[in-house]
Amino acid sequence: MPRFQSDTYPAILALRANLAGKGVFVVGSGMIGQAMAIASAKAGTSYFAIGAQSKLTPVVVPIRKAAQDADRKHPRVLSITVDTSSAASIGNAAALVQASYGGINYSSN
Repeated sequence: MPRFQSDTYPAILALRANLAGKGVFVVGSGMIGQAMAIASAKAGTSYFAIGAQSKLTPVVVPIRKAAQDADRKHPRVLSITVDTSSAASIGNAAALVQASYGGINYSSN
């Protein structure tokens, strides 16, 4: 009978990572995007760019709370409206991230 893992392996817990000084760009504010951003905040990510077509305010608060709850520094969060089906919109988002942070270390879509 197959065995399914339903919990996080201790070796990959976000609290064990140290992403201080690193930046991440998460595109999408759905469940997966929000979970990835929260895990990154727990790991100490210093700055975020969060992109989506929808309003991103509901995503910013949990990111900051996750960092605080994990005793990490308060991250900088940049909310960007981006349409991933538009090359121009993606280019504009990348330019904004570059201008705001000088670049990022990780990206997720």
